[in-house]
Amino acid sequence: MLREVGVGGNRVAVLACDADVHAVARVTAVDQVELAGGGGTDMTVGIRNALAAPEPPNIVVVLTDGYTPWPRNLSPAA
Repeated sequence: MLREVGVGGNRVAVLACDADVHAVARVTAVDQVELAGGGGTDMTVGIRNALAAPEPPNIVVVLTDGYTPWPRNLSPAA
């Protein structure tokens, strides 16, 4: 995905989470990605964390097995 979107020298923030955010890293290559977690996935925790960052992203990409609650509203204040 990094290659396809043309990230180049820019870094992409990767937040590894399950029911909490365990690792946050800014990466330029896939070998820099370290995934952490152990189940009880709630992707809203990661999404809200990303949206509350000092420089919030323009795009959030979620990779999950689908076993996660999906709220109707993902605003940072919700």
